[in-house]
Amino acid sequence: MKDKPTIFIAGGGTGGHIYPAVAVADYMRCDADIFYVGNPKNLEYDIVTQKNYRFLPVNIHGMPRKVSFNLVLWCFQLIIAILNCLFYTMRYRPKVVFGTGGYVSAPALIAAKLLFVPYVMHDCDSNPGLVTRKLSPGAFGVSLAFEKAKEYIKNKNIQVNGNPIRSEFKEITKEQARKDLHLDNKLTICIMGGSQGAKSINSATCKILKPLSKEYN
Repeated sequence: MKDKPTIFIAGGGTGGHIYPAVAVADYMRCDADIFYVGNPKNLEYDIVTQKNYRFLPVNIHGMPRKVSFNLVLWCFQLIIAILNCLFYTMRYRPKVVFGTGGYVSAPALIAAKLLFVPYVMHDCDSNPGLVTRKLSPGAFGVSLAFEKAKEYIKNKNIQVNGNPIRSEFKEITKEQARKDLHLDNKLTICIMGGSQGAKSINSATCKILKPLSKEYN
C-alpha cells in the first residue's frame, strides 16, 4: 500500500480564511496526511488542534498599511515566517500547498513557490485580498467563491466553486438547528457577512432590528 501524500493547508486570522481551509482538510484527511500552517495565537489553532490535525506554527500578523517602524518589524517577521515554512516544506515534502488567502497563508505559499512545490489557492471574497492577488499568478489553480473575483486574478486555471462547506452543515436539518438554538417558536432572521463588509452590515442591522422587533413582536 502506497503512503498517503502530504498536503499543507494554510489559512487563518479570521473565520473566512479558517473554515474553508478546515472544510478542505476534512474532505481530504482520509486520503492525505494533513499539516495545517497557522498562527498559534489565532483562532485557527484551537479549531485545528481540536480536530487533531498536526499544526505547524508561524508567527505572522496583518501587514501595517502605513510606512512606519512597525512595517519594518513586520517585514522581518515575514522573513522569519517564510524561513520557518521553508524548513517545514523541506522536512515534510508536501505534494501540494493549499492556501485560503490572508496574511497567515502567505509564508507557506511563498515557501512553496521558492521550492517549486505546486500550490493552489481559494479566496472567499468577491474582492480578493492582497495575498491572493499577488501570489495567484504562480498558482497551479485558483478557486473562487464569486464570479466577480475573476476580474482581479491573473491565472489561466480559475474555477468559481463557491465556498467549501464543512460536512456537519449537510447533516443537520433546519428543524434540529432551530431546536438546538432554542428558536422553535420564534421569528428568526439570519444575517450573514464578514471581512471588510462586516462593520457596515452590523451597523445597518442595529438600525433595523428595533423597528423590525416592534413590527413582528
